[in-house]
Formats: sequence, C-alpha cells, structure tokens
Amino acid sequence: MTETLVNRVIIEKRDRSQVAIGVELANGEILSAKKEVIISAGAYRTPQVLLLSGIGPAEELRKHGIEQVVNLPEVGSNLHDHMGVGQSYAVHSLDDTWRADISEQMEAPEPRERLLSWFSSIQ
Repeated sequence: MTETLVNRVIIEKRDRSQVAIGVELANGEILSAKKEVIISAGAYRTPQVLLLSGIGPAEELRKHGIEQVVNLPEVGSNLHDHMGVGQSYAVHSLDDTWRADISEQMEAPEPRERLLSWFSSIQ
C-alpha cells in the first residue's frame, strides 16, 4: 500500500521469535499481512514507526511508555543530513538551437550572464 499512514507494526510471538503480522493504520484500522510486512516510509518516518511498534532502544521506549518488543539500540540513531552539492560546468560554445531553447525557458538575461551573475554572488 502506498500513501497510507501507519501507527505501528503489529508483532506476534510465534515459537521463540516475533513475527510482524500486520499494521495498524492512523484511523485505527488493522491490516493483516498475507506474507510479510515491509516498511518503506523514508529516513524519518521508518524509525518512528519502528519505535512506535516497540522496536528500538529499550531506554528510549521506556521513556515514552511504549512496551518493548525487540531491543534494537540502533533504531533511530545515526541520522545525518546528506549534503547536496550543486555542480555546474563552463561551456565554451553552444549550439545556436540549444541556446535559443534555453533562452526562451530562462527568459532574460541570457543563460551565460545569468550563470556568471550567480557565480559572482556565491564567491
């Protein structure tokens, strides 16, 4: 399912292990898995869903009154921003057709002048 807000993963003890059997949605509805549960909610939301499900560092779960199901101290840690680096290249000559297309898209000033202006503003 996509575009679905999940509160937590429902985990059941089977034999000597825990198995994810479904999810509880934000509206309280419970969906059972036929085969497996896959959480793909991004860098922020995936650890949040795991923590709300009782999967994570025991101390953190206890602090928020969440019953621990699996003690995994790494959940929710080591989150870092990924720096984005813009790249641009100097072009010595442009095809006239390409220049006309780009100029129309960017409007005035000309692309080269616009790039030069931008470079001088960041230096």
